[in-house]
Amino acid sequence: MTEKFANKYRIPSARLKNWDYRRNAAYFVTICTGNREHYFGKIINDKMNLSGVGVIADILWYEIKNHSKMVELDEYIVMPNHIHGIVIIHSDNVGTGNDKNNDLFGIKNGSAENDGVQGVADVGSGGHDVGSGGHDVGSGVVVV
Repeated sequence: MTEKFANKYRIPSARLKNWDYRRNAAYFVTICTGNREHYFGKIINDKMNLSGVGVIADILWYEIKNHSKMVELDEYIVMPNHIHGIVIIHSDNVGTGNDKNNDLFGIKNGSAENDGVQGVADVGSGGHDVGSGGHDVGSGVVVV
């Protein structure tokens, strides 16, 4: 792990190099806040209490399916500094697996075009960068 970006260590991508993330499959997704800040709420008495930003994140999870007819949402949970969820892709559109723009939600890697995550940052976190940190939003994607 000697590779650095902006003089910081980076972890290798968890993505499979030859996997086309448009393929029919269930994907476990983790979306983290910038610097792991607790923007989404607090756990009080073993129950997650969403902040205003957490409520927006919760709503935007449901919005994912409105951006693609090929997406089915399964279980998910909003935690203080991240969201875990399962996204199921139903697609006949299978490519080569080498397209760098093959992201789970049709979002370009590390792009501000990610209206969902960027929307949370813009609306409720005082301008903090949610979802960044030197790696793309999709780096937590694992094939189930």
